[in-house]
Amino acid sequence: MRKSSIKTFVTGQQVGRLSAIYHANKNSEKAVCWIETNDADFNEINRIDYINLKDELVTLKWYKNSQGLSCGHIVVVDELVSTIKIFLDTVKKTEYTSELKESVLNCYRRCKTLGEASTSLAKYLFDNFGIEIFDPDKFRKINNALTKDILAHPGPAKRDELGTNMWIRIGHKKAPQQKKSSLSFH
Repeated sequence: MRKSSIKTFVTGQQVGRLSAIYHANKNSEKAVCWIETNDADFNEINRIDYINLKDELVTLKWYKNSQGLSCGHIVVVDELVSTIKIFLDTVKKTEYTSELKESVLNCYRRCKTLGEASTSLAKYLFDNFGIEIFDPDKFRKINNALTKDILAHPGPAKRDELGTNMWIRIGHKKAPQQKKSSLSFH
């Protein structure tokens, strides 16, 4: 990797998140964490295994019929909040436990979606490290609205300077013509 060519480090995994922060800070660039909330495998996220105050391995499970919904669209209900409270009350304590409990319960409030709650918690946990949290669900909503508008009001497609197809209609107006690039690809 050449330093001059790197502008943003993007990650979506927990370990990768730390690596992105490290490399972005080292290169004075930006770290972005992609929070994917569109996973439908509820059984992958509905439990937590941890060591409790008695040094016992404990599994807490949230029993819910997800009805095949994407996990990020499942609504936080009292049963989940109760499960989170049990975890936070029985996990080993540190000087951060009280603040963390308050923050987690503030993020995972009744009637929020798991996607909203997870994004809020990630922002709380990583904001001081200079990592940007990207929720693609918000992007999908914007993109879907734009796509619907393009399909409802088709305009001409144009090739950009790299030769790729791109729509030049935004809303109901044509986008300004781009200046031709001196780049050529054969």
